Amino acid sequence: MNELIPNRLNPPTARRLEGKVAIVTGAGGNVGRGVTRVLCREGATVVLANRKEDAARATMRAVRAETKGASMMFVATDLLQPAAIETMVQRTVDRHGRLDLLVNNSGIGFGKPVEEATEDYFDLVVDTDLKGLWLACKYAVPHLVQAAAASGNAAIVNISSVHGHQGWGNDSGYAAAKAGIIGLTRSLGAELASRKVRVNCVSPGYIPEPDWADRRVASLPPRLRRQFVELFGDTLRSWYQAAQPLPRQGLAIDIGEAVAFFASDAALFVTGQDLLVDGGLTQRPGTPGCVPVWRTEKGRQMQEWIDAHAPGKRS
Repeated sequence: MNELIPNRLNPPTARRLEGKVAIVTGAGGNVGRGVTRVLCREGATVVLANRKEDAARATMRAVRAETKGASMMFVATDLLQPAAIETMVQRTVDRHGRLDLLVNNSGIGFGKPVEEATEDYFDLVVDTDLKGLWLACKYAVPHLVQAAAASGNAAIVNISSVHGHQGWGNDSGYAAAKAGIIGLTRSLGAELASRKVRVNCVSPGYIPEPDWADRRVASLPPRLRRQFVELFGDTLRSWYQAAQPLPRQGLAIDIGEAVAFFASDAALFVTGQDLLVDGGLTQRPGTPGCVPVWRTEKGRQMQEWIDAHAPGKRS
């Protein structure tokens, strides 16, 4: 350790990732969109790597609607195709000249009991969620090392899950892949530390799609849906609320904020770590996924309200 670092607090910057180039895999999904929104807000140029172009383009439209001048680019990427992953990285570097951040967000899971799951199913989940992530790291690392040598800061942020920490039934392939991501993060964090490439992980809890609550109260017209949310709040949208201590719904941008922290200079002394962003879900033992909110006392109140106000009912 021959590098002396001044112990002074630098002034905060308005855009923590200004000038950085990032790849976000699975950018067309709910969490991927939240991550992209935050990274663009913080000044990063984001390459949206996604299998479906229409979903990625929808993310781009949403980001541009709220962040003026957001810099984005789409690259079609199938994580089951190693050549496509290598092309994803190379196209990014060819276009932007560098790569500072890789966010491995893509993942799939179908929830099959072990007796019903086939070997093909297991291979599909693990190859997508774990092997594809490892390949993205493999091809990105040489460019991240170059960026770190130039700026002192390059990072990989992997997205795992609470399923990698606390097993729930009927999804053993997904849980194995997500636990593997945490182990991979710790290993690469140690391996790349000397070259100033930091590797960290975010494990989300339940992050529902934006219109999840509307689907749950689909029997209500829009006006009554709004009244329903005003009356009961957003805390009851989650099937995990019976065991989630924090009384609010998890949002995709919550994951984006965690990713931005790990990517920023605020985390220059952090590597090999996994951050649970789950509303405290894993603080409580048991199998919360098996206890739907509709079976709690407040859930019963919600159902009674729906029954009283649904079309054909007298209010």
